[in-house]
Amino acid sequence: KVSAILLIGGKIPLFFREGKDKTQWWDLPGGKRNEIGGRLEDDDTALVREVKEELGVTAEITRFVADVPHVLHPNKFIGIYLCQKISGEPRNMLPDEHLDMQMFAPAEAVVK
Repeated sequence: KVSAILLIGGKIPLFFREGKDKTQWWDLPGGKRNEIGGRLEDDDTALVREVKEELGVTAEITRFVADVPHVLHPNKFIGIYLCQKISGEPRNMLPDEHLDMQMFAPAEAVVK
């Protein structure tokens, strides 16, 4: 899995999600790497695609931040990347997957 820290106008977009067990949490934009032609996408391709699909924003990765353990699957890791917006305005493109999308100041996002 890959996730984006995308600073837009001094704020970070987060999605409010709900799991099958009704657990709810705030999440960074991102997702899984797709298999294309028998090969998995690389992290960069997957993340740029996911940000576009989820937020409607074209983004560019500026740097790798860290691999962190997945909260729900501790044996798996999430690659976190710092990104910048190239074009588009952030909005919840997948309301069936994300209950809400809000923009938070970085200090607010840390506690979400």
